Amino acid sequence: MEIDALNGKPGVSVRRWGGLFTDEIEDEAWLKFFLEQVKEVPKERRTGRYITAWAIVRQDGASFVKRVETPFRYATHQLRPIPPGWPMDAVTESMEEEDEVFYRKIVAWIKEEKILPVVTKRG
Repeated sequence: MEIDALNGKPGVSVRRWGGLFTDEIEDEAWLKFFLEQVKEVPKERRTGRYITAWAIVRQDGASFVKRVETPFRYATHQLRPIPPGWPMDAVTESMEEEDEVFYRKIVAWIKEEKILPVVTKRG
């Protein structure tokens, strides 16, 4: 995850915030730290992105790699309860829409590359 106003932090080690915390940090403590870091960020600059890498190797040995970026906007206060293990979901605006965009990107990649025979619906 990269937050634009924080120069790309927290980066790859999102939960550990680049080594500042351990994996065992409580969701509430993580979210409190995050909100403290962005409390002065104006609304128009509250942007970031989730970055995911996908790699698939088929039985025939063909391999495929894809980097997917899913942009998001965040609030400077908690909008909803924290889902266990996902503190950013409590402050990210329009999570359902972002999940759908992410899913469509992955499905499009699988279809374009003809990685799997058929991808119909998620779930």
